[in-house]
Amino acid sequence: YKTCGGLFVEDISGCECFFYADFILPAKGCVIDVKTCRDTSPDALEAEIKRFKYHWQAWWAQTGAGYCFEMPVTDFVFVFVGQNAPFDVAVYHASGEMLDKAREELQPYINLYNNFFASGRFDSCLLN
Repeated sequence: YKTCGGLFVEDISGCECFFYADFILPAKGCVIDVKTCRDTSPDALEAEIKRFKYHWQAWWAQTGAGYCFEMPVTDFVFVFVGQNAPFDVAVYHASGEMLDKAREELQPYINLYNNFFASGRFDSCLLN
């Protein structure tokens, strides 16, 4: 599926969430997202992922696709394309550790989202 998104109910908070990805290959259990970048070297890609929190997006899309397709989605792959000639391409597989870290980092925001809808009051759900 090209440019696919959908709604899913996050399992801890029970909140409806939206995800988006450039390509989803449900039969292969894979989500693919294409990104442009200035430098496709490994160190630059690590910095890019950290800077733009792409690992959060990876976790969100992989989780959402799994719920929407009701099947395990085990892989998330970034395809980084250089913005300038020679337009190098680098493929980066999001590791399980990266996705676990993303889930851990996202949990306070998922809880905030849940508290907002559960309470109906914005002031009761501020991050501490």
